[in-house]
Amino acid sequence: QEQEQGEEEEEEGGRAQSEHRELTVAAWWRGITQLNTDAGQLLDRSLQLGMDKPIALFARAAIAINSGTPEDFQCAVHLLEQVITRNKELMALEQQGVPVEDTIALENAYNQRALALLSLKRYAEAEEHFLLAVEQKPGLWEAYINLATLYFETHRPSAAKEVLFVGRDRYTESTSGPVHLTFLIQLGYAEELLGDMASAAEHYAHGLQLVEECQRTGHPYDQNHAMKLQHNWEHVQSLLRLKE
Repeated sequence: QEQEQGEEEEEEGGRAQSEHRELTVAAWWRGITQLNTDAGQLLDRSLQLGMDKPIALFARAAIAINSGTPEDFQCAVHLLEQVITRNKELMALEQQGVPVEDTIALENAYNQRALALLSLKRYAEAEEHFLLAVEQKPGLWEAYINLATLYFETHRPSAAKEVLFVGRDRYTESTSGPVHLTFLIQLGYAEELLGDMASAAEHYAHGLQLVEECQRTGHPYDQNHAMKLQHNWEHVQSLLRLKE
């Protein structure tokens, strides 16, 4: 009888595991198509199964961040704390030779939690988590851009400039294409805040040259970034003419 009960529990656990996976995959697709409410409901059902898998928690946090309210950001902070804790537990098991699955890279969890904290203006905690993200994976270039945004919000353009140069170098080391246009937009903005309009113009001009190169070679680029570069370059040029 005990054996039969054990088999039934194992079978029930397998069904819950299967349903968890189906719900998580369905939620990801709804999130991709911006159906955040549907995705959130599916993930809530997944978590109610007792499956505290980092991938489901992470996905639920991403939906909360996209929703954009202070309550949602606070929810994301809490969920991502669980992701980080659970992920560390699973990594410890993996080091002991225990097979694990459905984990999330720690650097991504740190970066996402930092974004939620930044949205709540909890700047010190956000900075700590961005730094943890790049410590975990120095090539995570998005975290450098996010950290620079934090420095802009806290009126530290010199710190933003420094971290953007590091992030730009990490980006070029890890990719074969041209530097991401966001780095040049933000570097130009940092120089503007520091009063160096000539250097700002150089960054914007470099970005516009890369846009032309992408157009010529067919390499993908963000049209909004191209428009931002053009606008900023024209603005800085007008300021430089006033100084003549």
